[in-house]
Amino acid sequence: MARLESDLKLGYYPTQLKTLEKIFDKLIFTQNEEDKIKVLDPCCGEGNALELIGKKLNADTYGIELHEGRAKEAMQRVKFLLSGSALEAIISGKAFEFIYLNPPYGTYFLDGKEKKLEESFIERFSSFLAVDGYMLLAISKNSLSSKTCFPLLSSIIKNSLRVEDVFFDEDNEDYKNYGQYFILFKKTIKSKEKVSDLITAEKLFAEINFRNAKNIDTIEKTYKLKPSGNKLYRFISYDGLKDWQLDANLKQNEYKTKEVLNELTKENNSLLNTTSIENPNDGQTIILMLSGLLDNPINNVLIKGETAKKKVCGDEKASDCYLSTLFAFDIQEKKYFELI
Repeated sequence: MARLESDLKLGYYPTQLKTLEKIFDKLIFTQNEEDKIKVLDPCCGEGNALELIGKKLNADTYGIELHEGRAKEAMQRVKFLLSGSALEAIISGKAFEFIYLNPPYGTYFLDGKEKKLEESFIERFSSFLAVDGYMLLAISKNSLSSKTCFPLLSSIIKNSLRVEDVFFDEDNEDYKNYGQYFILFKKTIKSKEKVSDLITAEKLFAEINFRNAKNIDTIEKTYKLKPSGNKLYRFISYDGLKDWQLDANLKQNEYKTKEVLNELTKENNSLLNTTSIENPNDGQTIILMLSGLLDNPINNVLIKGETAKKKVCGDEKASDCYLSTLFAFDIQEKKYFELI
């Protein structure tokens, strides 16, 4: 994956925030105030664009970033962040109501064949869009200007996406320098329908015709967003959580140990009391938790811990002792908390 990582880092071209501001001022996405949708940016960089979109759409934000330095910045702005390769991330469920995709550019080799990064990103992430959801694609004109892109267009069709609009921002530096356009897609039907019933790549190619693209300043449209109800079963980095992510999560811990332990055990007194005629004290409760007695989620919180033998230096000499660490993982909020 060395070549892939190199190309991904070199292919970092963040969208200008003033252009995104203009887009979401002209394209109005409405929804009920109490509704909460999920928005994904699989190339979120430092998280600035995703943070802006999340605020505009009143959405929970999900981001992926390969570059560790940018990922650390993004963690301050993005609710759920994966640090690692987006093409290797473990994601299940067509649960995102909105996807913003500004793909990296470059090439890599897979099974001995050279592939374009932008095509792989479009093909993969268009599949995670919920029915009636929208994908805003920032793309270079050259990537979709010849019939060599037909295989890519076929994958877009297979994922049931339709073109809503094609536009540009004449004040956008990436438009001036690289011919950057934006395509708004909508997923209108379920993927299980036969591909033969869908439009052809030739027709989609004609719909994307950049010569007919509109200046964003001339567009004013309203779109309806609504929660899909689809669950996001997995959103996991192939490499797992980085140490710095775990540390950052723990530092954000707003719980107090005593309060959490009381909350987690108040409904499980009978289970915790199986080994004694009296209710266990705090220390005994922690030992029981470490032993795995409460191995199932309690109030959507999973308890895990360990006891390790370590040397502790005293005034005169070092001696062995056993130190315990107890963590809680909030399944709904996807956050770690250190209890002891």
